[in-house]
Amino acid sequence: ALTITTAGATTFGAQSALAIKTGSGNDTITVATSAFGGSFGSTVTTGTGTDKVVVTAATVKDTLNLQLTTLADFGVGDSLTFGNTLTFVTTQHVPVSPADLASALTQASQGQAANFARWFTFSGDTYIIDNVDGIDGIDVTDIVVKLSGTVDLSGATFSGGTLTL
Repeated sequence: ALTITTAGATTFGAQSALAIKTGSGNDTITVATSAFGGSFGSTVTTGTGTDKVVVTAATVKDTLNLQLTTLADFGVGDSLTFGNTLTFVTTQHVPVSPADLASALTQASQGQAANFARWFTFSGDTYIIDNVDGIDGIDVTDIVVKLSGTVDLSGATFSGGTLTL
C-alpha cells in the first residue's frame, strides 16, 4: 500500500500541475491545492487495486484558473472522499447547452444547498462539483473533480463523506 499526500504551494502560481501515478495494491492519495491563485491541480492515476483519493483540501481556490483534481482511471472499488457533511446526488445532472466547462459547473451548482455534490458529463469526461458554500456558481471553496472518460455514478454508494464506485 502506498500513501501520498500533496501540499499546496505558498506563493502565487507556485504549484505546478502534479501527475501522481501509483501501481498495484490499495493506495491512498490525499490531494491539496495551493492557497494561491495561478496554480494548477493534480492528475492522479491509481492503477490496479482498491484505491482511495481524498480531496477534502482540494478546493478550486481561483475561479478564473480552476484547480481541479483529475482522476485518470477511477474504477469499480475505488473511492473518493470529500468530507463527512457532504450529500451526494446520484442522479446525473444534465447541463443545458453549456458554452464551456465553467458554464456546466455553474449550472450543476445552482439550487444546491451547502455541501451538496452533483455529477455530469461534459466533452467526454465526468465531473463532480461539491458546492461547499451553497452559493450558485463556482466559488473558491468548492471542490471539482474530473473523472477521465464517461463514468456512470448513478450506482455509486455514498457513506460518511466517501463515494465508492
